[in-house]
Amino acid sequence: MKNYIIGFLLIGILANVGFVFGENMGPEWSRNIGDYVNCVAITPDGKYIVAGSKFEYNGSVYLFNTKGDLLWKYETGSTVESVSITPDGKYIVAGGSYAFLLNTEGDLLWEHGMDEADVSITPDGKYIVIGSSGRYSDDEIYLFNTNGDLLWKHGADNADVSISLDGKYIVAGSSDGKIYLFNNLKYLETSGKLKTEANDLIKKAEDKITFLKLNNIPTMEAENLLNREFKQQSINTHWVGDITYIK
Repeated sequence: MKNYIIGFLLIGILANVGFVFGENMGPEWSRNIGDYVNCVAITPDGKYIVAGSKFEYNGSVYLFNTKGDLLWKYETGSTVESVSITPDGKYIVAGGSYAFLLNTEGDLLWEHGMDEADVSITPDGKYIVIGSSGRYSDDEIYLFNTNGDLLWKHGADNADVSISLDGKYIVAGSSDGKIYLFNNLKYLETSGKLKTEANDLIKKAEDKITFLKLNNIPTMEAENLLNREFKQQSINTHWVGDITYIK
């Protein structure tokens, strides 16, 4: 008899659990924005909820708080296919026909033309990675910094992208059937060294041209000599290309 009573109690408890977490579960709130909601993201503490929408060829980015209050709406003038937000809500990146970086107040920090862009951002907002489909632009993976400077790009078809918390690694899945992993920090370190070496070469070239001109060596002859010399040096430093001089 005791076992039967325990069994009935268990059934009652499970029924109540099903009642609470099952078919009668409802949202804390819902909002009708009037557009087709394409994408959403939320901060880890739930303080901010960002949504991206499209309506025909236009779209918007919305920022809500936990209570469902609309903090702001930014009209992009193009569809929004992907959104990402930093944990503190300081930066919101949105991708579609353009890529946008916004701040907590809804101010536009920068935008770049893309196409069906997929986006991801590091928690500190330092790096923003974007995959573009290339229907109206290049099939590329782009990496930008907070200021909107393009750090590097790599060809890939219609890529979905994600970046590690520390910004070290970027992974992309492409419609060409490939998965790419990039060591971002290693690339930026190497790129920085090469830029420094290139700038050093240019400075040496400028100094040498000044010296040759002062010694009455024809400008064109001096530049041809230097181009050959520094092109060979640039091969040694993996930085290849003729130097362009502005007279």
